Amino acid sequence: MRRRNPHGLFEWGRRRLLIYLTLLFCGVAATAILVVALQGTSTALLIALVGAIFSLAGATLGSYIFGAQWDTNNARNAGVTELTIGDDPPEGYAG
Repeated sequence: MRRRNPHGLFEWGRRRLLIYLTLLFCGVAATAILVVALQGTSTALLIALVGAIFSLAGATLGSYIFGAQWDTNNARNAGVTELTIGDDPPEGYAG
C-alpha cells in the first residue's frame, strides 16, 4: 500500500497558505506604515520599510510562480504523475 505524500513534500496547500500569510503580513505592514505616514511622520526609515515590504511581496509572488513552473517541469521530465512515497524504507536505511 502506498501512502499519499506522508511527509508533506510538494504539498501545494501548505505552500499557498504560507504565501497568503506572507502577503497578508505585507498588506498589514504597508497599511500601518501608511497610517504613520499620514500622521505627518515621514522618515527615511519608513521609506526603507516600504521598499522592503514591496520587495518581500514581489519575491514571494515571483518564487511562487517560478517555483510552481520549476516543480511542474521537473515532474514532467521525470514522468511523475503523482507524488507518493512507498511504505518500504530506502535501501541501506538503518533506522
